[in-house]
Amino acid sequence: MKTVVKSLLLGLSLFAAFCALLVVSASAVEARPMAKDKKVITAVRHVAYATASGRAINVNVEKPAGEALRVEFIGTKGNVLGEQFVSKQSGTYSVKFNVEQLPDGVYGVRIIGKETVGQYSFTLKTRDVQETGRTLSLQ
Repeated sequence: MKTVVKSLLLGLSLFAAFCALLVVSASAVEARPMAKDKKVITAVRHVAYATASGRAINVNVEKPAGEALRVEFIGTKGNVLGEQFVSKQSGTYSVKFNVEQLPDGVYGVRIIGKETVGQYSFTLKTRDVQETGRTLSLQ
């Protein structure tokens, strides 16, 4: 009988210790701040690309705080067709220029800041109307 009581007490104390360990570790997880990716942006990075449909040009800009940027869409004659000012706050910004109604030609995007200048060029060309039906060619 003593052995059964000792076994039960030992099991109960191990169970209580396990529960206490769970409570302590759960409260420690709650007290810890959530880990967020707090990378510091130190330089202006940018990329410009056309959408798959060919109807718009997207410009993504990642910049540090305190630097104002201007994103310009340049026409075939070098004139500014559209511009967007980017906030001085740090972060990633996206600018979109709709080119669906523009005539064929070479266009550009300029990213202008205090010390940063980025430039991209795009060619708009209307596809030729193809005959109906299919052709097969081996290469």
